[in-house]
Amino acid sequence: AAEFFGQAWAKPKTYHRAPHIRAMIDRFNMITRWISTLVVTEEKIRNRVKRFVKFIKVAEALRHMHNYHTLMAVLSGLNDGPVYRLKFTKEEIPPKYQQVSSTTTAVNDAIYIYIYIYIYNYSIEQKENYRYFLTRVNNFYV
Repeated sequence: AAEFFGQAWAKPKTYHRAPHIRAMIDRFNMITRWISTLVVTEEKIRNRVKRFVKFIKVAEALRHMHNYHTLMAVLSGLNDGPVYRLKFTKEEIPPKYQQVSSTTTAVNDAIYIYIYIYIYNYSIEQKENYRYFLTRVNNFYV
């Protein structure tokens, strides 16, 4: 819980204070880069479409498992700049999966809002608990 205070994960000087959050961020970025690299490095459009569709299926499975962290990483990889610009590849995606890939933006927005509200409420709750704890400790030692 203390890792959330002061946004230690966002400042290079204080990374050591938030090792678990940094591990989650690094894992997220690794998955995102891995997916975009796998899709972009495939030379043939047909094989690229197969990989793209495979990752859409993986995203659907992650959503059903409520694994939102990895789901966001997969969706970020599929919406990464180099992948996003693959016009001919996206035209070849079967209609069933084109609908899914076009709705990923809506899913992204919904999950961002969910995560923001969760972290915001969590940080407020933790600050209140921390203040209560400090007042109890200070009153005990005074």
